[in-house]
Amino acid sequence: GALRLGLNGGSSADTLDPTQLIGTFSINVSRQVYNTLVEIGDDGKPAPELAASWEASDGNTRWILNLRPGVQFHNGKTFDADDVKYSLGLHIGDKTKSKAKGLVADVAEVRAASPTQVEILLKSPNPDMDYVLSDLHFAMVPAGFADWAKAVGTGPFKLTAFQPGVRAMATRNEGYWRSDRGHVDTVETVVINDAT
Repeated sequence: GALRLGLNGGSSADTLDPTQLIGTFSINVSRQVYNTLVEIGDDGKPAPELAASWEASDGNTRWILNLRPGVQFHNGKTFDADDVKYSLGLHIGDKTKSKAKGLVADVAEVRAASPTQVEILLKSPNPDMDYVLSDLHFAMVPAGFADWAKAVGTGPFKLTAFQPGVRAMATRNEGYWRSDRGHVDTVETVVINDAT
């Protein structure tokens, strides 16, 4: 069936650029379209999402992430380490305007060790890097992608229309890698900023 959501927190400045996500509307739509490497489980602890497993070493300054195999973006591209490097790189460095820049300020380098493994090197120890990677801003997008009005992710729904501050439409991703999400055929998200 069809799910229709009426949400506040929309404006004409809404975007699905992961570096600029703010407001209820754009955040909700982003979670329909994108996945992160890690999610927070019902128990409040980090749980695998696009990273199937991870481990920290060198006093929590070196993190190795093993990526979930067989995941595809909505455009058919296979998700790999280059996508992780690009997606995290959007938030790192002096020139980024990312809202989450401070969360990854200690990242010295993101390296694609292989197509299915990523190495994150930190300037100082962070035993909670797995929590950091669950932040909604660290959505995974295809390497080189930047057309946020036509956002492409690995999430349960494929974006079909996006009107900032007005509405978004998405259809079920038939190739979604999870069986516990994305049960409706379409999602329409409408901005209703007036509480009455």
